[in-house]
Amino acid sequence: MDIYCKKCALKKGHPGIQFDENNLCSMCNGKMKREYSKKDDDIINDYQNFKNRIPVKGTEYDCLFMLSGGKDSVYMLKKLKKEITGRILAYYHKHRFDSDASFQNIETILQADDFDFISYGSYRKHRELMKYLILNCRKKDSPALDDECIPCNTCHYYFIATACQMAIKMGIKYVVHCGNPRQMRTIPANFKDIVKIMLETIDKTLLNEILNNQLDIILNTDDDNLPKIIFPYSEQINEYDGEKIIKELTEMGYTPDSMVTLCHIFPLLEYYSYKNYNCYSEALESAYWVRQGQLEREAFIQLDKENKKIILEIALKETISQEEKLFIKNHAQKLFPDNPLDSDAFYNRIILFRKIADDLGILDEILRIEKITDAQI
Repeated sequence: MDIYCKKCALKKGHPGIQFDENNLCSMCNGKMKREYSKKDDDIINDYQNFKNRIPVKGTEYDCLFMLSGGKDSVYMLKKLKKEITGRILAYYHKHRFDSDASFQNIETILQADDFDFISYGSYRKHRELMKYLILNCRKKDSPALDDECIPCNTCHYYFIATACQMAIKMGIKYVVHCGNPRQMRTIPANFKDIVKIMLETIDKTLLNEILNNQLDIILNTDDDNLPKIIFPYSEQINEYDGEKIIKELTEMGYTPDSMVTLCHIFPLLEYYSYKNYNCYSEALESAYWVRQGQLEREAFIQLDKENKKIILEIALKETISQEEKLFIKNHAQKLFPDNPLDSDAFYNRIILFRKIADDLGILDEILRIEKITDAQI
């Protein structure tokens, strides 16, 4: 039987989390606070140093800006141009599994504002990376914080790495990443450190291939000759307000809702988290909101149980019954009670689980792991 933290409802056994004798997790009993926030000063100082150096000498652009089409990057791109610098090269890593809403947001901001823009993407390399991560990165004996998100985080690091490679090619010294406060506290600001983390997870031959055979060159280049990753939301590290950003962008005609802009691989990432670590990938985020009093603990536990059932028992089926579809819809509405767009997006991604797995070339292997055949379901 699952044991939940008495305060925030994280499960016992969550990667990197310890429980004390009172069944309080290390996030709630204070033992992880210092470790989690120790980078704040460095994050803030790095961004301030960037602002103090504008215009960056010897380059056409002050920064390469990672534009995903999600709310944080769209909002910050406009803000950065208005308040800091217009010498921005917007960069998008295109991939087959991105959402239509993200594409539309990027098109809208590029049409509304005069930004230089460049994109890159290899479907084959991204596909091979995600296949490897979901099928080969099995549960660790001593998991660390965020190991439940290894496929998602490593994919994210891959996009950062390609952005850094593009910055090198263009002679740009800073790469802007629009991580929210939790993300920026876990993402290294050093390109080489990003690659080293990937190397801990990915086979060296595969990593070298997806980095265009530049792995050894990157690892042997002096840090001063590599781009610096900076986080503009560091200025809001304790006052970040995602709802305010969504409201402002909606009024400007964008589609900033979180699930709508989330990539279509999302259900497979949830499958990885539950299969290996018995939790869903956003459990840390949800537990945070429980601690802040904005999500009820019992509601969190119930949503987790329903989510697990949907991912491990329903989404894999070739034919999902009407009763099961209604269960998924009701669950989606609980997750997003005030946002039908996000609710519908969640439902549609779950329904497409098998198709997405098949597109990645991993459906047969997942069914083999689960010992499920089409005849059985």
